[in-house]
Amino acid sequence: MNILLVDGNEKEASDRYIKLGMDTQFQVYEKILKKYSSSTINITTIHPAVHNNYLPSGISLDDFEAVAWTGSLLNIYNMTKSITNQIDLAKELFKKKNKIFGSCWGLQVLVTAAGGKVRKNPNGLEAVLAKNITLNLQLELEIYF
Repeated sequence: MNILLVDGNEKEASDRYIKLGMDTQFQVYEKILKKYSSSTINITTIHPAVHNNYLPSGISLDDFEAVAWTGSLLNIYNMTKSITNQIDLAKELFKKKNKIFGSCWGLQVLVTAAGGKVRKNPNGLEAVLAKNITLNLQLELEIYF
């Protein structure tokens, strides 16, 4: 199975993780996908918040059965070039037949690309802890709270 991993962070954010001795968000996703996949997977990681031409040469969005979109330190309502690049990518992915999973930031991008609205929580930041997440053979995630 070919999986496209979309890193939502700008380079500076990933560099901060590395400076602190941590894995970047996309590295965490890569490790988890490889560890818990019951089949052989090939992961191609792209960085549309960093590069305008983010797809490797010779690669097409049609080459992937599934897409996983990482979190990010970005906020969708800022609408910088790194954000609009990702929204444009999501719109292109909606035209394809691959399955898409987005967490936190990925959901902000996907909802916006689909025409939905994301707004700031008037009560400030919130976090949710998901438990018992399982990866099935189709690479769909089931989340139970």
